[in-house]
Amino acid sequence: HRIEKGAYPARLSDINPTDTRIAGRVDGDAILDGWKRPLHYSVDGSSFLLLSLGRDGEPGGVGIDYDLSSRELNPPD
Repeated sequence: HRIEKGAYPARLSDINPTDTRIAGRVDGDAILDGWKRPLHYSVDGSSFLLLSLGRDGEPGGVGIDYDLSSRELNPPD
């Protein structure tokens, strides 16, 4: 999207989910994580944050409940 439009999308729903890996995870305007909960997305100029709250759907957590973020490439074990 950034390459084609020159900026990150304002909302995830602005992305056209033609990739089959994404298309199966769309619920209305939301793109879902592996636990079928909406991913959280925010953009601030030249950076963005994509966040899954993990299995428990709550902020924080340990193990499989750990929040997964596009800013963290190596989550804890």
